[in-house]
Amino acid sequence: MNASRTHSRTVVFVSYLSEREWEAFELRFNLGESGTKRLKFQANRTWRSSGSPAPFSGFRASFSSEREARAAFEAQVVRAGGVVHAASPSLKSRLAADHKYDAA
Repeated sequence: MNASRTHSRTVVFVSYLSEREWEAFELRFNLGESGTKRLKFQANRTWRSSGSPAPFSGFRASFSSEREARAAFEAQVVRAGGVVHAASPSLKSRLAADHKYDAA
């Protein structure tokens, strides 16, 4: 019988070129109860501004913790020349006005 797993999701934004271009990623965490790398992590790009360099559209791996998964994702973004930003209402409204971001 399979052990139960805990699922969670969050959205983060990635900026490129001094915040002129943007992407949104949904981060998905799937935490199990056994094994050394209990956390299955997946990041999928859900939106990008028209001029975004789009170095990658997704990232998937197994980790021992959510903190480790977030750090690995952020390192991948930094290697591609981006900066990770937490989603906030003010950032979402700014991106909606400047880049036609639609959260739906």
